[in-house]
Amino acid sequence: MAAVSIIDQMTPAAVQHLNRNVSGYRFFPDLLSLNQHFMPGNPAVPTLITLGLAHLGAYNETTGELELDGPSRFAGKTFGIAYTYSHEFGHALDGPSHSFSNQVDWDVAWRAEIVRAFPGTNAVTSAQEGFSRFANLVYGGEVARADVETNFPLCVEFWRRQSLW
Repeated sequence: MAAVSIIDQMTPAAVQHLNRNVSGYRFFPDLLSLNQHFMPGNPAVPTLITLGLAHLGAYNETTGELELDGPSRFAGKTFGIAYTYSHEFGHALDGPSHSFSNQVDWDVAWRAEIVRAFPGTNAVTSAQEGFSRFANLVYGGEVARADVETNFPLCVEFWRRQSLW
């Protein structure tokens, strides 16, 4: 249901990009199984989850698969399914060649708005992570679109020019 909700919010152009970049989905029963997949044979996986160093999902750029789990709670935080899926769908939308996040205009918007809004988070580590964090704002259901437009006008304008908004 969460995946359908996200896709329903996408423009036709965004759905085309998603379809082009995603070859399939791999669902895991829980956060432990998902992280054991990412770190096979690592006995520290349960500890990493407890410390909040777990992966909530991934877009596998090599296979084109979205690797997902359900809602997760760790490190004192609850991450809903729409939150996780919208972020990974953002990576899939951007694709293995990072066709949007590698653009100069996105870099400018990311540095001006995402980096300032989310200091100390994964969103500031790269333009790709910032793009997926913005997808999280757009598709995650936690922020009204009007608020996104008000607080992230450069990012919204970039998405409009790409027919993603």
